[in-house]
Amino acid sequence: MAVIMSRTPPDLCRLRCALLLVLLLSATTVHAHNVLITARGGRASRASFVTDRRAASVARRLHEPATFTTPPNQAPSIKLAPSQLSALLELDREWEGWQLDASAVLCGDWWGVTCNRQGMVTRLDLPADVMFTIMGGLPQAIGAFTALQVLDLESNNLVGPIPMDALKNLTSLRELNLSYNRLNGSVEFLGFLPALQYVDASITQLRGEIPASIGNATNLAHLDLADVNSLSGVLPSTFSRLTALSYLDVSGTGLAGEVPAFLGDATRLVHLNLGLNNLRGNLPSTYSRLSALSFLSLAYLKLVGPMDDLTCLSSLSRLQHLSLADLNLTAGELPPSLSTLTSLTHLDMGYLNYTNQPSWIATLTNLHHLDVTAPAGSNRSSLFPSGLMALTRLDALLASGNGFSGSLPSTISVLTNLTRLDISYNRLSGSIPAALPSLVNTILLHHNDLEGSIPNFLGAVDLSLIDLSHNRLSGPIPASFTQLTALIEVMLSHNPLSGGLDVLSRMPWLYTVDLGSCGLSGPFPASFSSLTLLLLLDMSNNSFTGDFPSLVLQMTSLLILDLSANKFTGPIPPQIALLSEMAALNVSHNGFTGVVPSGIFSLSLLQTLSLAYNQLQGTLPTRLVSSELLRLDLSSNQLTGSLPASIAQLPSLQLLGLGGNKLSGSIPAIMGSLANLTSLNISGSGLTCPADGSKCVVQQSNATSFCSLCFSFCSSCTPLRLAAPTTAPASTAAPASTAAPASTAAPASIAAPASTAAPASTAAPASTAAPASTAAPASTAAPASTAAPESTAAPASTAPSVPQAPSAPSQTPASSPPKPASGLSMPSAAAVSLTAAIAAALTLLACGL
Repeated sequence: MAVIMSRTPPDLCRLRCALLLVLLLSATTVHAHNVLITARGGRASRASFVTDRRAASVARRLHEPATFTTPPNQAPSIKLAPSQLSALLELDREWEGWQLDASAVLCGDWWGVTCNRQGMVTRLDLPADVMFTIMGGLPQAIGAFTALQVLDLESNNLVGPIPMDALKNLTSLRELNLSYNRLNGSVEFLGFLPALQYVDASITQLRGEIPASIGNATNLAHLDLADVNSLSGVLPSTFSRLTALSYLDVSGTGLAGEVPAFLGDATRLVHLNLGLNNLRGNLPSTYSRLSALSFLSLAYLKLVGPMDDLTCLSSLSRLQHLSLADLNLTAGELPPSLSTLTSLTHLDMGYLNYTNQPSWIATLTNLHHLDVTAPAGSNRSSLFPSGLMALTRLDALLASGNGFSGSLPSTISVLTNLTRLDISYNRLSGSIPAALPSLVNTILLHHNDLEGSIPNFLGAVDLSLIDLSHNRLSGPIPASFTQLTALIEVMLSHNPLSGGLDVLSRMPWLYTVDLGSCGLSGPFPASFSSLTLLLLLDMSNNSFTGDFPSLVLQMTSLLILDLSANKFTGPIPPQIALLSEMAALNVSHNGFTGVVPSGIFSLSLLQTLSLAYNQLQGTLPTRLVSSELLRLDLSSNQLTGSLPASIAQLPSLQLLGLGGNKLSGSIPAIMGSLANLTSLNISGSGLTCPADGSKCVVQQSNATSFCSLCFSFCSSCTPLRLAAPTTAPASTAAPASTAAPASTAAPASIAAPASTAAPASTAAPASTAAPASTAAPASTAAPASTAAPESTAAPASTAPSVPQAPSAPSQTPASSPPKPASGLSMPSAAAVSLTAAIAAALTLLACGL
């Protein structure tokens, strides 16, 4: 029985505050996702679209008048018809969180229920909000509401299948909103509800093909199936009968086939989103008839044909939002006729393979959002287009990887509405202008050739993220940073900085600090003890000395810690196991001694652990148990003893590095149960394959092999990779960008894992990869195919010495940003800020809002 709820309206101020909190959280989440998108080169993830849509929904409700009285068309004093009361009681039993008075018999006593004069339910308006969420399934009883015209269950926690037989009874249903639930089952209901005018089933787990019978719903004006990503088949041609259709969003659904030309006949369409599907073929010329369109997204479709095919869009004079991201069109010039789209406020051409930056973009003076991120391998090259300064309404300028050279013009300050600026992966030189737009909250200038000092950014009071990594900036971190109280992410890696770090210690609100490869030295800054909110700390590839910095152990919120390639000594403290939120830990390439702390394997969220290239001794912990651990690298230490059988209790393990140790015995045959293990390095570890797999070990001169995992049938196996003996010191090995013969290639099994990569915004592409012999710190990790392996910097048979941390290298700016890799297991700095934002908002809510 549901809890009885008083019908007295809640305090409006309290509700407004709660709604504002949700809106703030949603907006912060949108920002964090946008940062992540920007950092990854502009490619929008579906998560961002989902978040944007949810934020819009909350915002819409926030600005609508708060109504707690009976709707005008409801008959509050009318007694419910027996069939309707019975059905409502069934819903009450099924749904937790509705909080109804189950003894009520009047329509007006049921929250969110509207009836007609005959006591028949005509509306169920039950979208979730901060005061109210339904949990449960959608019961058969829903079919009893035969007069139902509106069913709104948006954003609840409904699970399970949709009762098709029950829905067939709802022949009067005009509006159906099931979005943001976990409902599953077929979408066939779209074909047997002929009165439908509005359908939103986005962000659900529905599946199957859109039925051809949808053409019978001739009054359908709004259909939103966005992110119902288990749909299949094609868009049925019967859509041509939906002459009232004005809104169609089937993005991210998995639809295939040709881009539907028949949609060109849906001349009432105002909003059309076909993006993120497997649609292919030419862009239909019939789309030139869609003169009412204000929103069009074709992003990430598999189009073929020349750039000139886009000419058909030039007649869409009402178009305000146009997304052409990552279309597969043949490289060429963008058609100049697109300059007629002067109503555009949002233009996304990220990863579109056109050749030169068109000058006519500067004539689209209504633009608020411009994404011209270049694809990998782009040959664009020009001075920074000063014409962009005419777009004074811009709030987002994303121009990564365009090969822009010259200096960043000081006139950029005229873009007074700019909040997001990404000009990373270009060839900009000179200094950063002292005056940047005052509203900017995200600045991404990494991977350029900028020099001089870091500006004080005093006017940018909303600045929350700054990434200036991989430049030639020098000097101290400005003391004025302490006045930037919104700044939570600071990424300055690969710049030859000088001066102290006390400035950052006076910013206890920071979530991300990345100072890898900055030429820093001396003891670890004790003042960092104030940074207790840090989620990401990267101090890799410097020359810090002393014991493991104990102050780090007080940073209990840390998700990512990278202290690799420094000169730390002494034991790794067992208290490191207290960092319970840790997802990635890299302390490789130091001089740590003592044993491997056994408690480290109790970190339940740990995905990546690298202790390689230290001087750790003793045996491995006997209890290696972790359900999340993906990559474990203990290479090049002085570990002894056997490999414990508990290694098989790491079910998610993908990479295991044990080379260059003094282990003994054979690999436990039970390791064959590690179904996800694809990379194993036992070179020079002292371990052998199981007895029935001895033929997997191939001898070639002094070379050692990597044991295949085909333990049962090893006689027919091929080793994963063969490593030739290394005679040159680690510091003189060939760079990763130079292809080595297969026999000498760094083994894939011990490449720096993706999970220890830097935030995508600072990931070095192959053209700027670190030498193969130098451990790529987290902030400079290259893509996996060229990543600098951490465990191959020295011959496997040689115990490592404490490496010299290289100074910040001379940067060659990369020509284009990397596309986001799938399945990144180490969160980026932007993802970290998202986590923090959620935590902060939940804290506010817990404090008695």
